[in-house]
Amino acid sequence: MGRYLIRRVLQSIPLLMLITVLVFVLLKTAGDPLAYLANDPRVSEEDKVRLRRSLGLEDPLPLQFVHWIIGDDWFLRDLDDDGEPETFGKRLGIVRGDFGNSIRYNRPVTEVIGEFLPNTMLLGVTSFSVTLILGLMVGIYAALRQYTWIDNVITTISFITFSFPIFLIAL
Repeated sequence: MGRYLIRRVLQSIPLLMLITVLVFVLLKTAGDPLAYLANDPRVSEEDKVRLRRSLGLEDPLPLQFVHWIIGDDWFLRDLDDDGEPETFGKRLGIVRGDFGNSIRYNRPVTEVIGEFLPNTMLLGVTSFSVTLILGLMVGIYAALRQYTWIDNVITTISFITFSFPIFLIAL
């Protein structure tokens, strides 16, 4: 059993690496995170360049990936392009639980998740409980009337709704 667990854990490592790369690629294909500043007259070009440098958006993609994973607090940055690095980065990386700042809320992502997570969990637990209770009641009712027209209707409706995509049922 121990060898099986070790083998399964070792097999999960390439999968986790693949998922990490895919998430990073999806984040990068979403577009420029600073595009909302493009037409803002209050933000100068120098400020835009400084912001891009401080976020590491001008770094090569492999370096951005490394900084996204393990952070850039070990990496000196040249923010004013004078050839002298001024400061270390501020991000700790997703491995250390730092998901960065939310552009929309201008707060750390972990705070935003922490704010919305209780309501999301309440909604999920409530919907799961209602589904479980109703499903058990209807299933027991159909099982008690096996091979009757009620059982056939309930089974048919169950198969039809089970085959629908989740997003369609949610509408």
